[in-house]
Amino acid sequence: MAHHDPDRPGTELLAHRQEPFIEVHPNDAEALTLAEGELGRLTGRNGGEYVGRIRVTPDQRPGEVFVPIHWNRQFASRGTATDLMMAVTDPVSGQPEGKHGVASLQPLPSRWHARVMRRPASGWQPELASPSGYWARQPLSHSESWWLAGNQPVDWEREADVWLGGAAQVVMGDVACGRFRAARIVDGQLQAILLVASSASELPDLAWLDQCFGAECLSPEQRQCLLAARAVDSEDTGALVCSCFQVGEKQIAKAIQAGEGSVEALGQALKCGTNCGSCIPELRGLLSQHPAPEAAEVS
Repeated sequence: MAHHDPDRPGTELLAHRQEPFIEVHPNDAEALTLAEGELGRLTGRNGGEYVGRIRVTPDQRPGEVFVPIHWNRQFASRGTATDLMMAVTDPVSGQPEGKHGVASLQPLPSRWHARVMRRPASGWQPELASPSGYWARQPLSHSESWWLAGNQPVDWEREADVWLGGAAQVVMGDVACGRFRAARIVDGQLQAILLVASSASELPDLAWLDQCFGAECLSPEQRQCLLAARAVDSEDTGALVCSCFQVGEKQIAKAIQAGEGSVEALGQALKCGTNCGSCIPELRGLLSQHPAPEAAEVS
């Protein structure tokens, strides 16, 4: 049974699905120029909006999309599914419609994507730094993290202290590639870190950085590797897919290329998909994106 923390409602759901998402059939994604992993915006007939990460899957019926109902305004800027629904109620029970609606879908242009991590209970709100942008909050074991995106230009070097809550001690920037990273450290403890890229796929997984927030004092090795977002001698496993066994997307892609060509085979090799099963649809998607190499014929 999943543990529910009353002070952090819904966090067990956020362990696997880090953001609101929109599942779309491949034919619809192609017709609407929607890319896997980018942001999309649904607009309801009532003017309500929902913004989520595009997930392209043949499991979704053409002409329809699926969005989860678990996010609210505490965890996402525009991730409340019922905002898309018309004010229609059952004439007898008064039960409101909350499962089906009509909306238009289009890509959400984003000039930059970012992740911000800060110590819990810092009181920081993403609207203070990016009032019109997208954000989704994900509580972690030792920190609070946010996915962020916006279409307005930002002078990251000048405005980093707003995002970090104070001056940065470690900074790295590459303007030509749209990358910027900065960390704020006080009395040896990591207080906040900002990671910026031109695409969400370029942003790292946060597991190692979250452990750094749990350290009483950063070690020299941790401090040296902060902006790389992982220890030098550790494998980059990619975005987390299986939260039960901490298996990342790059690990799974590597296993597929090694010949693990089914969900069952991946489960035997990496254990992913063998516990709660919530990552199985994503495993199927990765199998379609990274087909296993065909075995050579022997004559």
